[in-house]
Amino acid sequence: MVLMDIDYIHSDSFVAVKKQSLKPEQVQYSFQQLLAEHAQAKNIELGLMLKQAVYRFSLNKEKVTISAKDG
Repeated sequence: MVLMDIDYIHSDSFVAVKKQSLKPEQVQYSFQQLLAEHAQAKNIELGLMLKQAVYRFSLNKEKVTISAKDG
């Protein structure tokens, strides 16, 4: 039996991964503002979606995404 890494089989090892990072000016809606408006939010993440900064979180068993620029 021969074992191979699945990333090698699908050529993922040859693809350059472009890392995106958030800039401070992209986040104008603070974490404190988010908690003030959505006090029951859980699993809060700050990240990028379509090159825009967003917060993703769970609220009442639903997934919510809001802008990190203006909420």
